[in-house]
Amino acid sequence: MRLQQGRVQIDADWNEQVDIAAERVRAGTRDVIGPAGGPLPAPGFEIVADPSTLPAAVVADLTARGLLPLARGTC
Repeated sequence: MRLQQGRVQIDADWNEQVDIAAERVRAGTRDVIGPAGGPLPAPGFEIVADPSTLPAAVVADLTARGLLPLARGTC
């Protein structure tokens, strides 16, 4: 938005500019971070309340890494 000499400045002009800037930041953040706050292929961590709901391959992988079964008091 450019200021024009002799033109009355109204709040709608400034509000629209702020909306445009805010949407640009939101869109850029969505593009970089993603809607879930992490990369989709490898988000880094996941909170699971019941490990029995996980697919068998995931349970096998977590067991092989020593992450399952969970011992009491480790969470």
